[in-house]
Amino acid sequence: MKRGRFVSIHPFAEGNGRTARLLMNAALMRHGYPFIANITHRDRGKYLRALFEADQGNPAPLDNLIARSVEHALEAYLRAVEEPEVLSLREASRHTPYSQEYLSLLACRGAIGAFKKGRNWYITKKDLERYLKTIEAKRRGNR
Repeated sequence: MKRGRFVSIHPFAEGNGRTARLLMNAALMRHGYPFIANITHRDRGKYLRALFEADQGNPAPLDNLIARSVEHALEAYLRAVEEPEVLSLREASRHTPYSQEYLSLLACRGAIGAFKKGRNWYITKKDLERYLKTIEAKRRGNR
């Protein structure tokens, strides 16, 4: 089946996109990629535009989006391995004005550099500080 065609035929009543991304990651793993491409909620618009472009015969935007997603997964892994100070989101919430639940929501959306280990989310202290600086900069910019 050609790239992107699975989504265009919509074989299921629900879950076509999730199934297509699962098949995409299976193909990546089959070809030796060490990390899966996680298309985050934040990238949904880019993903849909890239799918449209692929359907029009231009696969480059979709290829680039997938490559960036795999690269982000690798970077998150390397940060987790290299950074000695890793906090659970519960611990991270003690260093921020945000609750563990809010940080978990940000993690699920890919808005903070968190990673999941088992059933729990973790973040490096460096990524937490980076996120807090970004929020502070946005606050100062809106005043």
